[in-house]
Amino acid sequence: MIEMWLDAYLYGWAIVSICALAFAEALHELRPSQPIARGLLAVLAGALWPVLVLGGLELLGIVFFAKSVRNPEPAPPGEPLLVGADGIEPPTAGV
Repeated sequence: MIEMWLDAYLYGWAIVSICALAFAEALHELRPSQPIARGLLAVLAGALWPVLVLGGLELLGIVFFAKSVRNPEPAPPGEPLLVGADGIEPPTAGV
């Protein structure tokens, strides 16, 4: 079992390192840097890929939560639209 997790980590490290190095090479024209710096950052990103994945998932969770708070579901017909701060609906006039 530990071998499976180690293999997954190492394969992820290799894939992320290669992608980060390719991305750095593509951006080389915009902001030149030393090849050793690009390589070290790619290896560092590869080593920390689980942290980057968890951070991305956390960011997605925050985005979904913010959207659900910003756009609440409308109240179904017949349900009160206003509720007091204590959770008790205000009295209606004429009822």
